[in-house]
Amino acid sequence: MSAGETILRSRRGYWKTVFGTNNAATSLAAVNETATEPAETTAGVIKIDPLCSGSVPAQIKVLPFGTDASNETFNGRIIAWHQNKEEGTWVPTELVTFAVTLGAAVALKDATANQTFADTIVYTSGIAEADLQIVSPADDTRAWLLLDIMGAEYLQFQVDLVLAATGNYYYHTL
Repeated sequence: MSAGETILRSRRGYWKTVFGTNNAATSLAAVNETATEPAETTAGVIKIDPLCSGSVPAQIKVLPFGTDASNETFNGRIIAWHQNKEEGTWVPTELVTFAVTLGAAVALKDATANQTFADTIVYTSGIAEADLQIVSPADDTRAWLLLDIMGAEYLQFQVDLVLAATGNYYYHTL
C-alpha cells in the first residue's frame, strides 16, 4: 500500500483510493496516443491487475467523493488505456465522462477534511449506457457507477472542479 492510500473492505475485494491526495484539477486534460506506457506514478492512473484466479477484471465500481460542502460539484472522466502492439503505442479511449454533485454522506479518507460522497452522478458522454450502470439517488446517500473496463490495462481518472474544493474516487474491480 502506498503512502496516503486508503483501503476499505468490500464484499468482493478492497476499495482503494485513486488519488493519494484529493485532486484539485480545474479541467479534464486531453490525452493522446503515446509511445510511453502509462505509469501509476501519474496522478489518477491505476493498473488493472489480474484477479486471484488469473482472469482479468471486467468491471470497475466507482464511488466519487470530494471536499467542501453538500451540493458542490465537479466533473469526472475515466479513460481506458490499451496497448497497440503493432505500433508500439498506448491508445486512450474515453470510457465515461460525468457530472458529480456531493451529498451529505461522510467519506472518511481524511477525517480532518469535510469530505462527502457524491449523491448524484449524471452521464455526460462515453461508452454506451448499456455498458454503464449509474446509481444516483440524489438524497444524500452514496451515488456510484459500475462500468465495463473494456479489457483496459490501465485506467486514468480525472477531476474538473466546478464548485467543490477537491475530488477523488474509491474504486474496486469486479
